[in-house]
Amino acid sequence: MQNIRTLALATACVAALCTAGAAHAAQAAQITVDMHLAAASGPGKDIGTIAFEDTDKGLSIRPRLMHLHEGLHGFHVNENASCAAGTKNGEAVPALAAGGPLGPVTTVKRDGKATQARKGDLPGLYVHYDGMAYTPTVAPHLKTADLKGHAIIIEALGPAYDDAPKPVGGAIKRVACGVVMR
Repeated sequence: MQNIRTLALATACVAALCTAGAAHAAQAAQITVDMHLAAASGPGKDIGTIAFEDTDKGLSIRPRLMHLHEGLHGFHVNENASCAAGTKNGEAVPALAAGGPLGPVTTVKRDGKATQARKGDLPGLYVHYDGMAYTPTVAPHLKTADLKGHAIIIEALGPAYDDAPKPVGGAIKRVACGVVMR
């Protein structure tokens, strides 16, 4: 009889652990995006991946990238799921088919100041002296579901959180792009 109780208790514990693990896995959606250099001819050389995961603090962003220029780069979720180049004013523009950053312009507070932001604005991406980006960050206003069907863009210059968005193909050069499939 003792063995039956022990077996029943062990079975109940295993079932509880499996249920808790499944619930945790369902909450922690993860997407990994392959990133490529943006070129006038379309997506270029593979430069690594960015892992996005839902957390209780927002969207966790873990880059594993190489071959970028040192410094802080603008980083966005863009409207379209394409990294194709396009033509503007007769010139090829890398990753133009990605469209502009996702979402309308809204006013948010950053460091106590009211500034302009869009839903697709991500925290700046820091690239180390060796051309590698691996510093994790969090976007508290996004989830993995917000990324599906869009492109991830890395810009040549640092983020400009207090400016109005530039028109698609504006002065900000796109240096890398990856597509998040539905």
